[in-house]
Amino acid sequence: ITGGTTKVTSQGGAVKLSASDTSTIHVDGGGVAVSVAAGAAGGLGAAVGASIAVNEITNTVQAYVLSSEITSADAVELSATSTPTIDAISIAGAVSVSVGAGAGAGAGAGASTDNTIANTVEAYAKSAKITSQNTGKVSLMATETGKITAHTFGGSAAVAAGGAGGAVAISVSLADNDVHSTVRAYSEETKLTSAGAIDLIASSSETTESTSIAVAVAVSGAPIGGAVSGGGANSFSRVHNTVEAYAKGTAGAKSTIQAAGLVTISASETSKLTADVGAASVSGGLAAGSIGVSIAKNTADSTINAYVDNANLTSTGSGVSILATANDTVVKTLGVATSLSAGVGGSAAGARGTGTLAPVITALLR
Repeated sequence: ITGGTTKVTSQGGAVKLSASDTSTIHVDGGGVAVSVAAGAAGGLGAAVGASIAVNEITNTVQAYVLSSEITSADAVELSATSTPTIDAISIAGAVSVSVGAGAGAGAGAGASTDNTIANTVEAYAKSAKITSQNTGKVSLMATETGKITAHTFGGSAAVAAGGAGGAVAISVSLADNDVHSTVRAYSEETKLTSAGAIDLIASSSETTESTSIAVAVAVSGAPIGGAVSGGGANSFSRVHNTVEAYAKGTAGAKSTIQAAGLVTISASETSKLTADVGAASVSGGLAAGSIGVSIAKNTADSTINAYVDNANLTSTGSGVSILATANDTVVKTLGVATSLSAGVGGSAAGARGTGTLAPVITALLR
């Protein structure tokens, strides 16, 4: 509702203004490559398979009253709600086989998913006047409930057989999940008058679930030959929203909040992050080398603010509550890496998993 001369009056019921978003992305992607080379003198085979999924939800969801006036015989409710969902699967595979007196086989597979939720969700009144009567409340509520599920799988196999030969297999699997929405419920340079309660509530609830697996196998069956394999997988997930609820004015145009009931200004976030990452590398030959690396990282570091700035708050009933809270959880950060080589050579494996909770939380009167 907007316009300097706009007035909305309800004499027999509530006034409700709502905006909602239910965006959903489901993606299944895959790439597979197969190469076979054979010859008496020898053969060279190479195969590369790749799958990439990039998904973004970047919507603006707003319910607002701007430079207008609302009078209701009951409640006045402004609500902005977003429930974004991304479900992505990316699979890549490569197989290379070479047979001959001098044989060479190479296989590479790479799978990745890159997922982003970056919405703006707002319920607000600015330069406005809102009045509820007959115990009706005034509420401004902005809510986001988001979820990202990502599964990436990469597998490669290279086999060389003959009098002399070599095999190389590389596999990589990557998952990157990022949530950085802005969720706000606020009153700015506005007069809110309620015969009941007044609520300014902003909340977000985010979930990320990630699985990333890479497997590489290289085998040289030649009396003179070697095999090298490498597998790498990672998952990086981060929730870094801005969640705010506030009443704000200026020295010349203060916000005014008057309620017969409880005045609540609340900003809150709940997030759950889960990651399972695995990498395996196997090689076999007269000379063999393999390496496997796995990295998993989950981070929740949102900013949550609830405040009053240049505003007059009055409750003749149940008081005033200003709350800023975070309930973030790293459910699991699992990184596993294995490496095995059979032959003259060596193998190495490394895994790292980290979880970080570092929200910035502020409740303020000024």
